[in-house]
Amino acid sequence: MGQLGKRAAALMIAAVLAVTGGTGAFPALGSGGAGPAVQSAGPAAPSVSGALHVEGTQLVGEDGRPVQLRGISTHGISWFPDYINEEAFRQIRTEWNGNVVRLAMYPAEYNGYCTGGDREALKELIR
Repeated sequence: MGQLGKRAAALMIAAVLAVTGGTGAFPALGSGGAGPAVQSAGPAAPSVSGALHVEGTQLVGEDGRPVQLRGISTHGISWFPDYINEEAFRQIRTEWNGNVVRLAMYPAEYNGYCTGGDREALKELIR
């Protein structure tokens, strides 16, 4: 995996932790955001599904049970940092039953992470 791929993976993990309040566990669906995390054939959660991998054409958890990723992709966080916040992530989890957020960085674009953007501000944004 290249350096950019490693960064993308780290950002995805940071997004999942942000969505889950740092626990990696998603609340039971239909619980209004409260309750224990549960294993289902549907949404994945890192602390429930474990490491994900592909078997044939299905994405599965460590136990081999199918999982489904539901979520969104942000626009470039260098340009739209206001949408990276706890309230937005909570809404994605509780109202949309999301379990993943892709934080798009566009590192090579104008004022991106690698082309003149404020690296320290971006790092702080995803912590």
